[in-house]
Amino acid sequence: MPSVYVNLKSSSYSPLYSIQQHAAMKCERDLDVLWVDASHLEEDSSKENGISEEEADAFRREAWEKIKTADGVVVPGGFGNR
Repeated sequence: MPSVYVNLKSSSYSPLYSIQQHAAMKCERDLDVLWVDASHLEEDSSKENGISEEEADAFRREAWEKIKTADGVVVPGGFGNR
């Protein structure tokens, strides 16, 4: 689940997570949520995150790998420039 508030997933996204859990139970499936910091998906996130370009590239590769290997992606609504 790409999100801006990935560090607050326990409270900010608990309703979405709960819905996904209930849907998975109804379909008799396991739920494995991979949280992705949305800023790591952007091309140049080093300045925004206060990290080196090399670190930003590593985070971006990891984030995109999670997206590419997922069976589904839930993108919560948001506000602002993203």
